[in-house]
Amino acid sequence: MRWNSFTGSLFFAAAAAFACTLYAIVLGPWLGANITTGTFVVLVASIYLLGLGTVWRTSLISSAVTAGAAMLTLVVTGSALATAWVAASSIALCRSGLLYRVPIARAMIKEVTLVVIGLGFASFLASTHVLPNVLAIWGFFLVQSVFFLLGAPRERISLETEGDGFDVARDRALAILEGR
Repeated sequence: MRWNSFTGSLFFAAAAAFACTLYAIVLGPWLGANITTGTFVVLVASIYLLGLGTVWRTSLISSAVTAGAAMLTLVVTGSALATAWVAASSIALCRSGLLYRVPIARAMIKEVTLVVIGLGFASFLASTHVLPNVLAIWGFFLVQSVFFLLGAPRERISLETEGDGFDVARDRALAILEGR
């Protein structure tokens, strides 16, 4: 399943919230609220990036970078909040930097706005207990769904799957001239 559209991203938000409930019920008693929340944030951020791009290799790289940075933050700081900030920032960087072609100024404004509003809404919904974090996960990804409403991003093209480089360049030039 892909969630590289507004409705797909809304579905992902609901599925992530449901999965957070199960994850918290199963692992919460053994890991504690903070570590359970932190590890779930790492997991859900990685899965989110896997379903965004159309080029599997780029999605996998984005997912691995996000998982590595967020897990390192969780191990070093032990803080679910710091892990959420790193995961959200990694999602923003990978989404506009690797997965989609967006002009840099527009990407910066859009991503910073979505990360700040998403984390602000999530912190408003969250509390110190594990299960209310379900609402925080849902709220964050609900805000991230707006990414697809703020001007349709163009997906990056993989030269490996498209054939000859000359043909790809010709097709891009024709698309630009025709205004596509």
